[in-house]
Amino acid sequence: MYAKPLKYAFVATLVACSHVQPIDYLKKIQQIGLSGQRQVAALDLTNDGKISVQDEVVLRDLSASLEQHLKTTAQPLTPPPDAPVSESPFQLIQAKNGTWNFSHVDEKSLQNLYPEVQWALKQTRVFAAWPHHVPLAQKINSSFSSELKAYDQDKMTPLQVCAAITKFDFSPWFKTVHAPSVVFDLDSTMWAGNVMDTFMALLAVSNKIPSDNNGNIKKRLLMLEGVNKKEVEKNDVHANARMLVERWFHERTQPKPQLTNKDMFFSMIDMLKGMTIADVDAIAQQTFHEGGDFLSTRLLPWKTQLFAENNQCGMRSLLQQFVRNGVKVYLMSATLKVLAEEGARLLAIPLEQVVGTEVVTINGVYTDKITRNVYATKGEIARQWLPSPPLFAFGDNPASDTAIMQEALVAAFMINPKEAFLQKDKEVADGKFVSVFFHKLEADLAGETMLNLPDGSGSNASSVSR
Repeated sequence: MYAKPLKYAFVATLVACSHVQPIDYLKKIQQIGLSGQRQVAALDLTNDGKISVQDEVVLRDLSASLEQHLKTTAQPLTPPPDAPVSESPFQLIQAKNGTWNFSHVDEKSLQNLYPEVQWALKQTRVFAAWPHHVPLAQKINSSFSSELKAYDQDKMTPLQVCAAITKFDFSPWFKTVHAPSVVFDLDSTMWAGNVMDTFMALLAVSNKIPSDNNGNIKKRLLMLEGVNKKEVEKNDVHANARMLVERWFHERTQPKPQLTNKDMFFSMIDMLKGMTIADVDAIAQQTFHEGGDFLSTRLLPWKTQLFAENNQCGMRSLLQQFVRNGVKVYLMSATLKVLAEEGARLLAIPLEQVVGTEVVTINGVYTDKITRNVYATKGEIARQWLPSPPLFAFGDNPASDTAIMQEALVAAFMINPKEAFLQKDKEVADGKFVSVFFHKLEADLAGETMLNLPDGSGSNASSVSR
């Protein structure tokens, strides 16, 4: 759609012609800090009061040296992160005899360092290429918010967000970041509630759960107050699975539930063990496109759960607006990968632009092992995975979404935020995250009865039509 910039070839030539003296920039490099808390000034490595191509040259030289060191020691360049980075890895960098020195750094720390250096380089490219001066004293998150018309860091209505994105000029960003992107969380952000709930209910009535899994489900049930222990002991695996899901459907709206989302997530993993990929895929498709009956409850197909203010403004239309402008949309969710991918198919997003929690399969059969903790490491995954810092980010959970929302260059949107997220915004993002409250779903627009979302209360929506 837009011509690719020639600046990168120019910078590569500068790197080849320049001899960076690491000792001259070491102190500034060591002070770069963690990405989400980083000020623009941290990228001014030459201390000249602006972010320039020369700053980019320094980071390119550091990146090339680190990459060469990793190749020499036969260490992987970009391993999947297994835990959030709590301290800046830039502190580990040293200089010796006119070169960058990593000989004192252990393998795990080097593996954490490489993607962080690459990300700082990508951020530097943005500010070096931007035609206007950006104040150095502000944090990187939402540092280009002035480019979004009607931006209000306190609150915007869905209609205001849709109008602002429609009017947003994406063309400069193709010259600046080369590959503009946006990132969406899924559960309670793209759609109301957790898709896992409907999936697990349909799983419980599928008659596909292996009987060997009954032991773990029993253990979970027997930990709860008020269950009929004799009934649990005599039940088969599907009866106990139905009992657990029914208990969850009742408890999830209570002030002090005995069960948590985490409990149910790992109960779902217990149910999946021994199931075939084909059977799990079929239930995921049913979840999104057909729905089904659970006991006396009709579960609507999950495709009806997308937030939508009207037929022209909702999560689906926002996503489509980005795609029409050539912006890559990435979906990042802690839900099961099979569910995230089914959601991506519904939204016409390529599967290579989707991250979810992946369960290990062996010979086409599910195990009870997961590959990585997406919930806790969205920021690390994004910095390794995205082609560039995202222009916009959308999320609902202060624990899992804050890290990726801090990377958004223009604006980050909190969908139906609760008080905990509003407080987190003030603490880590200077109050720059924008509250957006949706009150309707696509099901409402189609005339199906769904419950409304009270302004300011967060997402209470369920896929359950009673």
